[in-house]
Amino acid sequence: MLRRSAGAEGRFRIVDGLDIYLRDEGQGPPLLLLHGFPFTHHSFRLVRAPLARRHRVLALDLPGFGDSDRPPAFAYDVVAYADLRMRHEMVARTTIDLIAGR
Repeated sequence: MLRRSAGAEGRFRIVDGLDIYLRDEGQGPPLLLLHGFPFTHHSFRLVRAPLARRHRVLALDLPGFGDSDRPPAFAYDVVAYADLRMRHEMVARTTIDLIAGR
């Protein structure tokens, strides 16, 4: 898959066998930002820095979007999107576990 490197801006975490792009900035109570369909973590570019003054802000690209891996053989239709939404919930729970150190 062609994508830009995570570099200093973010990193990749493996979740459910997929590389998930994650930006992690700030300190304080964690705040997880989840983009909608069909957007990316970039949707939060204007609010991340102000929120990071008081929170640990995590913005990620959900599976199949932005710099995160696309699930194999994924068809973007209603049934596939419903399955993807379940994966998004798994990513969110895994991210919260990572924040909590579980």
